[in-house]
Amino acid sequence: MVKGILGLALLVLVTIPSIRCTTPRHKGQLGPEKTWTTVGVIKGFTANAHLDINAVELRVPGGAVSELDFYPHNASAVIAGAGPGDSVRVTFAEHRLHSLRNLQSGREIAVDQWATPMDIPPNRRAEYFTIQHPDIVLNPKGNIVALRSGRRLFHFKAGSVDDLRPFFKNSPQLGLSAVWRDDQFGFVNINHDTVYVVLSVTADSKTFLVR
Repeated sequence: MVKGILGLALLVLVTIPSIRCTTPRHKGQLGPEKTWTTVGVIKGFTANAHLDINAVELRVPGGAVSELDFYPHNASAVIAGAGPGDSVRVTFAEHRLHSLRNLQSGREIAVDQWATPMDIPPNRRAEYFTIQHPDIVLNPKGNIVALRSGRRLFHFKAGSVDDLRPFFKNSPQLGLSAVWRDDQFGFVNINHDTVYVVLSVTADSKTFLVR
């Protein structure tokens, strides 16, 4: 937390005050939201607990590195707009990235205007997988959010399968009915795994619906 506050403070210190602007806040918030613009070089990207990229690491003048978050379904567009080593101009509010402009290509990406995509990919037929002894992926609260088997990641809503933890650990094999989450939804797995959204889990001859 302290590191994040110090990073934000350093980022604000090197912002360009002459192009500070304001945007409307959400309903119930008082006054306009302040946004800031700065330039820097992309150091890399980081991911959330689901292993989906949701933040850019920016090295700003002076050498400080700050992390700006965005909704993970914007990752594909952000990465296509600029990558590690590219010089960019960014607009942000607090730690949330609003827009990014690649100073070499001129390409500009707005990341705060798109609706969240559907949870389960439409028009996709469920596939059935049999896996053994997968890695269990947890969020910071200890909830199960995914199972990883080889280069495949099977995604759950946080907290929806915590009761199945004994099966995940002890069953000789698991059956998963899942739908492939393809690239058109904008998510990018930081390990470049193929990601599936799980509909049901079968273990020890018992089937559990999880979506």
